[in-house]
Amino acid sequence: MGARAKLAHELALFNREIKSLKEAVYTSVCPLNAEYIVSHEPTPFDAAKNATYRPIEKGGKWGGFFDCGWFRFSAEIPYTASGKHLAAVIDVDGEGCVYDDGGAPVQGLTSLTGLDFPRPKGGVGSIAGLENHMQPIRAKKIVEISPYAEGGARVNLTVETSNNGWYGRNKGFARLKRAELVIVNDEIKDFYYDWATAFLFYLATDNPTRKKEIYTVLKAAAQAFLTGGESGLSEGKKLLKEGSDNNGMRRFTFFATGHAHLDLAWLWPIRETKRKAVRTYTAALKNIEKYPDYIFGSSQPQQYEWVKDAHPSVYANIKNAVESGRIEPQGGMWVEPDTNVPCGESLIRQVFYGKRFFADEFGKDVKVLWLPDVFGFSAQIPQIVKKTGMEYFLTIKLGWNEHNPFPLNSFLWEGLDGSRILAHIPPEGTYNSDAGPIAIDAAFKNNRDKDRTHVAHLPFGTGDGGGGPGEGELVVLK
Repeated sequence: MGARAKLAHELALFNREIKSLKEAVYTSVCPLNAEYIVSHEPTPFDAAKNATYRPIEKGGKWGGFFDCGWFRFSAEIPYTASGKHLAAVIDVDGEGCVYDDGGAPVQGLTSLTGLDFPRPKGGVGSIAGLENHMQPIRAKKIVEISPYAEGGARVNLTVETSNNGWYGRNKGFARLKRAELVIVNDEIKDFYYDWATAFLFYLATDNPTRKKEIYTVLKAAAQAFLTGGESGLSEGKKLLKEGSDNNGMRRFTFFATGHAHLDLAWLWPIRETKRKAVRTYTAALKNIEKYPDYIFGSSQPQQYEWVKDAHPSVYANIKNAVESGRIEPQGGMWVEPDTNVPCGESLIRQVFYGKRFFADEFGKDVKVLWLPDVFGFSAQIPQIVKKTGMEYFLTIKLGWNEHNPFPLNSFLWEGLDGSRILAHIPPEGTYNSDAGPIAIDAAFKNNRDKDRTHVAHLPFGTGDGGGGPGEGELVVLK
């Protein structure tokens, strides 16, 4: 049986459990009333506030390729939800950002992700990364309303949107796919993620004995919950805890950093890059607020400056997060440039402005040249890195060669003048890792240095408008 067929078979074994557990996490309360405006270019908040909106129903079309919109969502909280943990689920079939009443962006939203339970139909993909980040609701579509809802209170949400297609590919009109209030069943959600993590270990392990053990635990835990109500939930948690004492994974240390790689000029207008940066940082700041140990890394001073100019309040929060060590400035260049065509003077200027920005704005002296997505590297780089006060270099691209794979993941790179820097290629071969057991297992197996070192880097999170790491990745890692 091939890898794809094997995976499809294993997923089918748990189809009922996956579906039932996901459906139990959120209970629908009521739909949100929705209205919108649309334009070919972004409409400023103040202009949008005074515009005439049109009503739209679930499934309705709202914008063509690269169109921009604003939505207003509203509802009265039913008294049946009083005292419950309440959230909104918003899926505009594209990217978006929630704004407060004063016109400040507060939370990025997106449908852009490939991260979910792998599905046996519609293409399974490669083994690496298939665990993805098993969210009960895919991508970043949850907006917290209240941990203790008040019946009769009003919910009003303002969301800017953009139909950017699928990584810049035209997928036709965007539609309002979902807009509703839901009760969050927190204990069930915790159980769901425990179960999902164990399921990922089941998919990742190639030890037949351990696989059978995990299979038995997964089936028993899910059955206990699905048939036993509250007591079954406790029993299911107990079974999962007892079964997780030996997860069967190898001993290896990955330093995982949240990441949201953003191409500044690729498959969309520059104005969308600027708005993607805002959505990404607001999503990161929400995660920083929610997860005390989470650290988000971000490079390219150009996008910091775009956010600073457009939304000073968001930038102030970024500065606070950098100061507290929760956002890590990465990379010693203004952008992540090609290094083959530009001359040495141009590359040095990139470093000069990049390092100066981080020093002036955050008091940080960046020591790593972060070029994960650059194709090809000039032999000048070690000398430039050393003589501009840096020590390290990171890329992914050297790991993408299909014909003569690079033989190392960590090595000393010696330049034309004899300068040496420590270089690293994260062994999973991506800057969009979902950081779960299958990804980590793939990274371990791909690591060409595992016989001489037991550490590697793991940048995780969906980039290019995906908003970085999501709840699933962060909970599974925790």
